[in-house]
Amino acid sequence: MGPALVGKPFWQAYGGKKISTLWSGVHTQMPMMAPNSVPVTNSINIMAFLLRKNGIPAGTTPLDDTVDLSKVLPSK
Repeated sequence: MGPALVGKPFWQAYGGKKISTLWSGVHTQMPMMAPNSVPVTNSINIMAFLLRKNGIPAGTTPLDDTVDLSKVLPSK
């Protein structure tokens, strides 16, 4: 079983870090039994879901694997 990705565990792992850190974890480490097997589009959707579940509001442009990856998530 992987780490919890909502709430305090999410913020401990990703708070104050670039969104690219989350992207890398989602895209290269999921799923646990077959890392790096999820297509880019699905990884983007997973990342958007995790951001939303953790209270990050949607932006004005769709996420992709290059846009806004240098932005830093807030610390909580």
